[in-house]
Amino acid sequence: MTTRPIILVVEDQPLLLLHCRLAFEDAGYDVIQAVDADTALEALSRHPGIRTVFTDIAMPGSLNGLDLAALIQARWPDISVLVTSGAVSPPRSTIPPGVRFLPKPYTVRQLLDALASQPAPIPAQALAPVHDCTGQPATVTGTAPVSLAGAPTRYP
Repeated sequence: MTTRPIILVVEDQPLLLLHCRLAFEDAGYDVIQAVDADTALEALSRHPGIRTVFTDIAMPGSLNGLDLAALIQARWPDISVLVTSGAVSPPRSTIPPGVRFLPKPYTVRQLLDALASQPAPIPAQALAPVHDCTGQPATVTGTAPVSLAGAPTRYP
């Protein structure tokens, strides 16, 4: 059984929300929708499988999209975030590190390309110490390259 990646779309404009949902579903994603940051935070708490959030910056509620992006990075560092806006073009210094900005209007192709080029966050487990087979912390003693020259291409 294969599972489709899950994306949370946060958009307060119903037609844009529908447009994004259909584009992402056609591209192979399961989509969860939210109309504001508060609803998005509830969805993130209820759906641990969410791997990506696509959010508008200007929206009603207690947080804007940039604040939501920063909160997501602090609380769920394994989730990548892509923000968009047609109302503002935020200075790069106001966009949290690792978050990408896509200006409106955008085409479906631009949206999917931006999502595909979104850097994946480093999973928390990847930052955990490495252990050897005895459970002891592993020690890396060198960085010699491994060569596969002459290795068989098929195994019996």
